[in-house]
Amino acid sequence: MATSYDDTFAPQPLTIAVCGAGIAGFATATALRKQGHIVEIFEASSFSREFGAAVGVPPNATLVLKHLGFDRERTKAVDYFGSLSRPSNGTVEPFHAFARPSQETWGNQWLMIHRVDLHNELRRLATGPDGKGRPAKLHLSSPVASVDADKGIVHFQSGETRHFDLVVGSDGIYSKSRAGVIGKPVEAPIASVPTAAFRWVVPASYAEGDPDLEWIMKDGVQGGRVTVSKEGHFLLCYPVRNKTLINNIAIFWDTRDQTKVGRNVASSKEELLEVFKSYDPKYKKWMSKAEDVRIWQLRTMPLLETWTRGKTALVGDAAHAMFPTLGQGAAMCLEDSVVLAGLLPLGTLPSQVNERIRGYEQLRRKRGEFVARQAELQATVPNMMGAYSSSFEMQDMLMHYNAPKEASDYYNKHFAHTEQLQPSLWAKARL
Repeated sequence: MATSYDDTFAPQPLTIAVCGAGIAGFATATALRKQGHIVEIFEASSFSREFGAAVGVPPNATLVLKHLGFDRERTKAVDYFGSLSRPSNGTVEPFHAFARPSQETWGNQWLMIHRVDLHNELRRLATGPDGKGRPAKLHLSSPVASVDADKGIVHFQSGETRHFDLVVGSDGIYSKSRAGVIGKPVEAPIASVPTAAFRWVVPASYAEGDPDLEWIMKDGVQGGRVTVSKEGHFLLCYPVRNKTLINNIAIFWDTRDQTKVGRNVASSKEELLEVFKSYDPKYKKWMSKAEDVRIWQLRTMPLLETWTRGKTALVGDAAHAMFPTLGQGAAMCLEDSVVLAGLLPLGTLPSQVNERIRGYEQLRRKRGEFVARQAELQATVPNMMGAYSSSFEMQDMLMHYNAPKEASDYYNKHFAHTEQLQPSLWAKARL
């Protein structure tokens, strides 16, 4: 059957595998879908249960979410207006940090969102029927065994093998795709000062009507984060899900042998209270209400030799897993997603993929590595703790960043001229 002229010479979509369906994976799939590409997402888990704590979404990340089309109401986001820091002994007046109004200072609001709510919204944007481009196809219980980065081949644990124009490794700190890019397995080492975090989420109502807990009701539930700190330890609390839940993270220098315990294990409020036993009673009373406590080892990826190879690019924690100290982990994942997609508009030829993803690395690597390194140093080096909250220069450098614009500017400077192709080249690319 004859093919119409328009169909013959129309720019064609790339076929893309996104390995991993976390925040980075769904955001990347959404951004690539919006560009008109054919996207498939492969996730090892079955998503059979709701899990996870919460994430801070600073202004640079809120900008990305708006670009992707997210619906704030669906995420039940809470506005963040600043942090109140308290000493662990409870005897000194609290002081404000991050008190600058984010909307006025950085142009976008700072939000606090339950991780599950953000994840669900990004899944909707990537795979739902609404929105620009064809929905991405999600494959659950489809663990990746390895990736041939040069050829764009994904090998699955099922024994199946698939070929794509582009493979995106968004499979987190335990990435299987990373070894294909680097040429050997690379694991996140134990931190210079072994560090871990208790995490739990409880209803905000647990603090109601108790004079000893009025500090969390006044300072936390009303839209701020509360940090209670002591050298090497700090408790961070903030509201999510329309202020009905309080997310808690208690970071400590870990005396366990981290080589002999799991990186994410069940714990208890008794273990939490033992580690934080020097804290003032009003803080321990709040910790005594903890439920479903888990301990996460905090690790950061070492500096990788590269984030890209052949037809494969790493995004998110697979490239730059980091401590939560600066509250920028999710933001870096979101920035990666739109920068990568921004360099791959509809009509990008498979032969152009390598140069485009190398451009992505050029834009993203220095920034991602800087944030990861600072997050670790400011959690483990005493004289650097709290530096971010008092450094307007660092705050502005991170939160004024406009990832979609950075990608657009880079594309126009380096690649736009190559898109002035004759129709015959599009036809040849299809053959």
